[in-house]
Amino acid sequence: MTCPSTKSDSAHIAGGNTMVFNQAAKELLEKAGMLQVVSHDWWLYQITKGAGGVVFYDPKPSLLYRQHANAIVGANASFRAKMDRILYVLSGRFKEWNTINYVALSHVKHLLTKDNQDILNTFGRFRGAKLKDRIRLLEVCGLYRQTWQGTLSLWLATIINKI
Repeated sequence: MTCPSTKSDSAHIAGGNTMVFNQAAKELLEKAGMLQVVSHDWWLYQITKGAGGVVFYDPKPSLLYRQHANAIVGANASFRAKMDRILYVLSGRFKEWNTINYVALSHVKHLLTKDNQDILNTFGRFRGAKLKDRIRLLEVCGLYRQTWQGTLSLWLATIINKI
């Protein structure tokens, strides 16, 4: 899978229009089948990485990005977009999205590497844990976002139990 639009390969890092898949990734996605997910590109990245797939990041952009006015998730560079992301956390929308993706990944857990199965199990325990345990388990899972602001919002969601 090639993802030519991001900074690293540790979280959701690519828009669907920037991804290229090899035959092994295609077969993996066929095995996973149709599942309810929030965002097809987020899901494709998660299942590919979760199964041990290699993600190649090309720092040289090879296409122009045009975000349409009705995009639910997209570029978050503006102040307004960043505020919308915080509202997603506070309103519980982010938690709903995580629930949907957690359920989808749980359905295909057998396709994940052992380490990623363990992370998924820890994430499941983490979501229903008491505050001190959520903080510890967030560190154990090794979860973070691509920017320090995103990671800060992840910690906020963890503290207020909206993850």
